[in-house]
Amino acid sequence: MEKRPIIGISPAMEDESRSFVLSSYLRAVEDAGGVPILLPELKSSEAALAAASLCDGFLVTGGYDISPEIYGEAPSPQLGRLCPERDAAELLLLPVMLGTGKPLLAICRGAQLLNAHLGGTLLQDIPTEYKTDISHRQTAAGDILTHAVTVLPTSPLYGILGKEKFSVNSLHHQAIKRLAPDLMAMAWAEDGIIEAAYCPSHRFLWAIQWHPEKSYFSDTVSQRLFAAFIDAAKNA
Repeated sequence: MEKRPIIGISPAMEDESRSFVLSSYLRAVEDAGGVPILLPELKSSEAALAAASLCDGFLVTGGYDISPEIYGEAPSPQLGRLCPERDAAELLLLPVMLGTGKPLLAICRGAQLLNAHLGGTLLQDIPTEYKTDISHRQTAAGDILTHAVTVLPTSPLYGILGKEKFSVNSLHHQAIKRLAPDLMAMAWAEDGIIEAAYCPSHRFLWAIQWHPEKSYFSDTVSQRLFAAFIDAAKNA
C-alpha cells in the first residue's frame, strides 16, 4: 500500500479557549491522498519543531484578518475581526514549517500571513483601498466559482493545469498589496489582484487566495491543486 503523507493543518481559533479546523480542508486532503492532522497552538519553537517533524507537508488555513502590525501598518477602520492568539501561534510555527523545506500550501488568510511574514504587505480592505468591479467577497455559496483568474504560463500552477484562465470562488476582503521578495506571482484576477504566488527556491511553497478546499468536489482545478500538493508531500 502506498504511503499516505501526513499533512499538518494550522487551526482556526476563536481565542485561547477554542481551536478548530473546517471539515472541507480535512476532506480535500484525505481525498487527495493525505492524512490530515490538526496542529495545536504551541508556545515554544522546540514544541513547534517536534510537531513539524511528524509531518510530510503543511496546510495554513483561512480565517480572521491579520494584525497589520505584522507588516508595519496602522489598522484601517475597515479592518475585520482579529485573533492575536492565532497570529502569535502561527508566527511561531510558520518559520519552523519553512525551515523544514517540506511542501506548504497556504490558503486565503494563510497566503496573506505567509506574504506578511516574508516581508510583504496587505490591502486591509479591498473595497476602500483598491478600484475594482469584482466582488472578492462573494455572497454565493462557497463552492460556487464567481470570477476568473489568469495564470502565468511559465509558472508551476500552469504546469499542473495546462491552461491560462479558469474561475475561482472568492471569500476575502483583504489581499496581497506588496508581494514579499521571496515570492513570485503566478495568477491574477482580472482587476490585477494577486490570486496565487509561489517561492521559486522552495520545492513546493504556494500561496492561494481563493478556497480550493470548498470547491474541491465539484472543480477539477481544485482537485489538481491538492493532488500536486499531496504528491509533493509524498516525496518530502
